[in-house]
Amino acid sequence: MSALLLFAAVIVAGVFGGRAAASSVQLVIDLDASGNGPRSVQEINGCRSIAVGESIEVDLVLPAPGVPAHAGLSAYQFAFFYDPELVWVTADSADMLMDQAPGSQIIPLSDPKPDRNGIYISWAVDFGPTEVEPAGASEKGPGVLSRLTITAQKTGSTELQVSDIQLIDSTSNPLAVAKVQPATLWVGQPCPGESDGEAPQATPTPHGSGPTTAAGATPPPNLSNSVDPSSSAGESLPQVGGAPGVHKDESGLLFLGLIGLLSGSILVAAALYPKIWFSE
Repeated sequence: MSALLLFAAVIVAGVFGGRAAASSVQLVIDLDASGNGPRSVQEINGCRSIAVGESIEVDLVLPAPGVPAHAGLSAYQFAFFYDPELVWVTADSADMLMDQAPGSQIIPLSDPKPDRNGIYISWAVDFGPTEVEPAGASEKGPGVLSRLTITAQKTGSTELQVSDIQLIDSTSNPLAVAKVQPATLWVGQPCPGESDGEAPQATPTPHGSGPTTAAGATPPPNLSNSVDPSSSAGESLPQVGGAPGVHKDESGLLFLGLIGLLSGSILVAAALYPKIWFSE
């Protein structure tokens, strides 16, 4: 039952907001995943150039100190924004940091892939023991939250942005997340100032940049596909505006969530997850 409550807490925290922990966690987009491991983060690359048709792994990393030792990590959710005219999301690995503690049982939930609409929603819940490791399966410290595979479709450049991040600790409370800086991917062109094929290196966002809670994270609304990634408190998914054919339905969320909690049904609780339909 504790795992079901944790599952519901992820959804409720996203829809209604929650009391975030005082200490904030950094999340950074790294366009070069080659040196990273589930529990290790190397130098961050915030700009990269690739060829049309090429696929690369992009890490969403939690640099040191990472997840607070007293809190642990039991679940996450994020919205990943990109220009679908230039790149698609073709894979997503959730078995990274959150799958490292003995007893971890990761259940990943995400949009179907390849994702080609400009907004990729991913979340995962650890159904292992909820205490912080080593007593339980809630991981602490730095590492890779999720590893996405991006495949280039045509020449151009796109900002890659992350919004509406929910990191849930071992007590089913949300952790505060510092504002995430976007990364830039160039397809068929070099990064600005690049001359020898090596993309310039970016550094993680300083802690002094001002922490914001996950529900208040607002990336710059400058994606070329006109999707507005701004999100407001209380939303479990980012507001979608300016993109024809995109609709969001949150009717009955509270009712379905309560039924899910009372019945103990994962499938019914999952119905609380807001749906997005993208017209062809």
